[in-house]
Amino acid sequence: MLDSKEAQNEPSTPWARLGRKARNFSAGEIIEEKDSAVKIEKIDYSRLATTGKELRDIAASDADWIVRSSDDLRQLRAAGDNALRKLPATDFEAFIGSLQFANGGVAGGCYKPLMSTLMLSDIFEVFAHFGISAGLLSSQTDANSCQECQCTAGKCDWQWWSFCSSLCGGV
Repeated sequence: MLDSKEAQNEPSTPWARLGRKARNFSAGEIIEEKDSAVKIEKIDYSRLATTGKELRDIAASDADWIVRSSDDLRQLRAAGDNALRKLPATDFEAFIGSLQFANGGVAGGCYKPLMSTLMLSDIFEVFAHFGISAGLLSSQTDANSCQECQCTAGKCDWQWWSFCSSLCGGV
């Protein structure tokens, strides 16, 4: 059983609890827990997706270096030396609140909260943590992703200040 402090921090739904943790359940109790949070390391830009298909492949893999959830992004910011630390808390929370995660990674969100504080290179760094290269983020030729689009009902629809990745729709 969870003590009261753990229960307060426990996500409210089974899906949220499963997030990035591998757990075995037996009669409603946790019998084993292994934290599989994002690995904090220097970005290897050669591994970043340059096409929607590459992003889907990375998300479908067991890559532990990409951000796959809001919790991962919070962990990354707390770790220190990265562009997310430059954001005021209100901008960080607005950004994280806009993000949609699906199919193993970030499906879309609004990048406007990044714009007032971060330089373009910092914004590209943030997206690199999702496995997305600068070229893919700004691509106008990849039919599976779109800058200035938002992920709505599994498809990318035009929306200023938003982005939509190939993870938005079914894989």
